[in-house]
Amino acid sequence: MKSKTRKIALLLMNLLAVLALLCSCGSELDGTWTSRADKKTKIKFSGDKVKVSYGSFKLNGTYEEDEEDNSVIILNLTDDDGNLYRITAVIALEEDTLTMTNSRGSTEVFER
Repeated sequence: MKSKTRKIALLLMNLLAVLALLCSCGSELDGTWTSRADKKTKIKFSGDKVKVSYGSFKLNGTYEEDEEDNSVIILNLTDDDGNLYRITAVIALEEDTLTMTNSRGSTEVFER
């Protein structure tokens, strides 16, 4: 009986460890970010998905971190008409503030 209880306890501990790993995979970027400069501009990150909206204009797609520099993200977006956009930005994340600087040097600050 003791052996069976130990096996069940070990199985439960392993299951909890796997669940903890799965739950920790979320990105620090996950959530909705609103531009300080224009409250109509929002970015929503969820897993590897991203949505960008400005009023009724919306872009959907994915994002990835640059393999060589994880402070750089690459957004691969599509608008409602099927137009494709690829945006590369340097990001800085401090608590609930996200700063994004694109390749042209334009900076946008967002708050969670």
